[in-house]
Amino acid sequence: MKQITILALLLILQCSTTFAVNYGDVYEVGTTYWSEQQNATVGKMIVRDGLGGTHFTWTKALDEGLSERHVYYNFCDDDSGDIEDQFAANASCADQGDRAGYASIDLYPDGETMLATCFYHASMSAVMAIDWERGFGAFSEEMFQLQNRMAIPIVVKGTIDRNQNAHIVAVSNPMQPDALSFGLTIWHGLSNGNPFEWDKSIGFEIENTTGLSHRIQASRESDRVALAWHHNLVGVPAPERWENSDAHGMNNDLYLIESPDGDEWDLDNPFNITRTIPADNDREGLLAYGDTLRPYNDVDLIYVGDVVHAVFTTRGFIADPRDIGDPPVIDWTTEESFIWHWDSESDTLTLVADGWYDNEGILGSLYSNVDRPSLAADESGKLYCIFKQVSDEDVDDNNVCVSDVILALSEDGGITWSEPINLTGTIYDDEDRVSDFISEMHPSIAETVDDCLHIFYLLACVDLGGMGEPEVVEYPMIYQRIAVEDLPEVGVLEMPRDNFTYHNLGNQSVNNELVNGQPIEFGINGVYPNPFNSRTSVQVDVPSTEPFTLAVMDVSGRQMAILHQGQTAPGSYTFNWNAESYPAGIYFINLKWEKGSTIRKVALVK
Repeated sequence: MKQITILALLLILQCSTTFAVNYGDVYEVGTTYWSEQQNATVGKMIVRDGLGGTHFTWTKALDEGLSERHVYYNFCDDDSGDIEDQFAANASCADQGDRAGYASIDLYPDGETMLATCFYHASMSAVMAIDWERGFGAFSEEMFQLQNRMAIPIVVKGTIDRNQNAHIVAVSNPMQPDALSFGLTIWHGLSNGNPFEWDKSIGFEIENTTGLSHRIQASRESDRVALAWHHNLVGVPAPERWENSDAHGMNNDLYLIESPDGDEWDLDNPFNITRTIPADNDREGLLAYGDTLRPYNDVDLIYVGDVVHAVFTTRGFIADPRDIGDPPVIDWTTEESFIWHWDSESDTLTLVADGWYDNEGILGSLYSNVDRPSLAADESGKLYCIFKQVSDEDVDDNNVCVSDVILALSEDGGITWSEPINLTGTIYDDEDRVSDFISEMHPSIAETVDDCLHIFYLLACVDLGGMGEPEVVEYPMIYQRIAVEDLPEVGVLEMPRDNFTYHNLGNQSVNNELVNGQPIEFGINGVYPNPFNSRTSVQVDVPSTEPFTLAVMDVSGRQMAILHQGQTAPGSYTFNWNAESYPAGIYFINLKWEKGSTIRKVALVK
């Protein structure tokens, strides 16, 4: 086994920066023996500083024993010569202990320069480390601790707002082997203009969660700061009937809290992005099964102006409306998945990536066919979402899936997304090639797209020619830089089927034996097609005889058409809009009733 390990390491050194990708150039930023950079939400492990600099952070285990684990940092500047030479000279350790990890990065604005700021867990604390100078690589640590010393903050995410204040969120491990829950805690730090002297708040525990899926992000153009996480729907710890089931960890909504100024946080009243409808035996037909998609394990956030955008992964989940079984679930999947986009302006969920296909390849328990979305935008507001994708068409000799980094684009604020573009394309071809390190993991894209996309990921190896992979090898951390002008023109992503929306049954079929029910709340259940050329249909759930109005508004808020006004019997209805006489552009479908309203953004193209 030791001979195999030495051979593998020699081959890494020979070829780690020369593997072929479909687009752009690749550079080795550093290495690590620690393959699992993040167990769930990746966050940002790469950031551009607007001055031509690119900053990176990752978790580095120093040897195959994994006894020492540190947070490493590297930096390159567009105007400072050869990038490979810079990486060889600039790598440094950010933490000051003997065990740290799960790192993410942001920037502290210091006058006309930017200081790299790393967030990670170490020494029983959530840690923020700030570089002494731009790209210097010498860090000053600030510790944010829990009042409960019997718990440890882990998976730390952080952001610095434009007022030089820090916002940090982590989940805490209660150090109990049978624990199913993690305490979601938030801290704030005031620098008062000095990046090395902080007034730190006491950590506030928001709630218990079942996973490690959380993100916090500051706007670059306003004082807004947003926090998102997965909220479990059955309570934590789980009721006995849900314990030790995949369904329990998947049964989530996606919650968001937005502070208007980074200071005032209404932590008791989060906004429910997904608003999952529970299974209910009193509803009619398929409606009795409620929603059949659940947020799982991933979320990323960015701001475009004052609008916050989120991308997240879902798996399929069919709860039993009769509330029987242990757990009360008819079926779920641990591989098939979708990636979705949401924004605070339209409050609409749209499909980014379709991973709903059978996959016989082997995946880890925390991974899905498409997952780990990471979001960026350029100055025009065009959105770029990278994610990881696998299939059983690309597996190693042990049938383990090999992953690629995929890109989807949106030019209309997230309403529609492009067909997938494979950025890496490193296909395993079943040859006896020990040198293959071709499975890209934990992808992260810098939130700012300039002339290039800036992407960072771990490059993992496949099975070593059937001999069996060593337990631990040294993995390269890869920077892939892709000129925007080199990206291909692709069409709009096709929906998996007619009338496809977020509140949908995936490709599964269920027993439609339940009757005598009705919708439990007003809502726009879907708009199809969207975008559309001249005609589209709006599906509306009506829970009562209360009057409601369904209208079409333009971007200025002017009413353009009324599709319904008055009352109907309870049920689900489809209303058609003929827009042949309207100019192309963005419109909003506005459903309004006595106690509330909701909108959907639609795109008319001609």
